Amino acid sequence: PIWGLETPALARDMIAAGIKARIVSVDLEQIGEEFLGREFDGALLDSLPEGCDPCGENGEFHSFAYDGPAFAQPIFITMGEVRRDPRFVHIEPRFVA
Repeated sequence: PIWGLETPALARDMIAAGIKARIVSVDLEQIGEEFLGREFDGALLDSLPEGCDPCGENGEFHSFAYDGPAFAQPIFITMGEVRRDPRFVHIEPRFVA
């Protein structure tokens, strides 16, 4: 796990700290496509399948952070094109000016 910390607590601490992110890629062998594009929040964590690392440390998903305490300002995005291959589904975050 990242920094040697327990990831269930780390994920909730990141959310509580104000980090904002969306799921932009999922490994279909580990979690379902319904997670694609979802906000990384408590509801997402509560709905992850058993055995899924809440920080995606086993490659279950990848996220895109768009706001948080380290950001000078939020990055405004919309969810764009969905791309699929046999194992992975990706959604492209598009920047809004």
